[in-house]
Amino acid sequence: MPPPYRPMPGPYSPRYPYRPYYPVYPYYPYYPYPAFAVGIAPFWWGLGWGWGYYPAYRPYVPYPPEVYVAPPDASPDRTTTLLSLQAAGHTAGGAGMLDIVIEGRHLGFQASIGAVGRNRIHGVATNDSVTLGWGTIHATWSFLSAPSYRLRLEVGASMLSMPDSGGLVGEPYAGTIAFGPNVGVSGHVGLIGPFGVEGHARLTPTPVPVADTRLAAAFRGGPLALTLGWRAIDVSGDRKDGPQLHFSGPELGLALRF
Repeated sequence: MPPPYRPMPGPYSPRYPYRPYYPVYPYYPYYPYPAFAVGIAPFWWGLGWGWGYYPAYRPYVPYPPEVYVAPPDASPDRTTTLLSLQAAGHTAGGAGMLDIVIEGRHLGFQASIGAVGRNRIHGVATNDSVTLGWGTIHATWSFLSAPSYRLRLEVGASMLSMPDSGGLVGEPYAGTIAFGPNVGVSGHVGLIGPFGVEGHARLTPTPVPVADTRLAAAFRGGPLALTLGWRAIDVSGDRKDGPQLHFSGPELGLALRF
């Protein structure tokens, strides 16, 4: 027999239209528990997405008159992991990054590793291509965190690897790795349905200044997301401690959250 009532949905929960009782799916979940089946609700609601990944606009369909009871906890905290791969490029250069974010409602951890390169750069003795290794690690604090948006502060360190190869052969900094402090902001917002916007801005002021910025549109389907946007990485060395390399171009990314 069907239960006499359905649990009361929590704040920000998607409202599902009334349907007959299904023995396989005895009740509709409330935010932020995962949806039990793609057929019950739109696939961009639930299935593992955490704070900030629910759409800001959700159509409201009222329930028929029923008896409701309050859930034990309408908005329990969750810890989620986001793995993402981003690749950007054009005819004169490119960049690629592997990124991981582990976070709860407010505190978290971020790390990324990748490379950026250009066919040639100014201020070096040769015209060969140059590829630099680039990575960051941060502790994060989400000072704004809600089902439809999240904004983080990031504090940590960065690494810039300058190999003794290609266009850097013979330069005084060739074959060295520069470590420095790194600060930034990042975030994302859900818009309508599966569509959202995400991005970050990070800065290493010393010993080799590096600015890393990204802005992308996201299309989410359950735990997966496809992103399309723009990435810019500027390495502003003084030609004694590091090179001057500037990359800016379109970016395509794929993310998995669980």
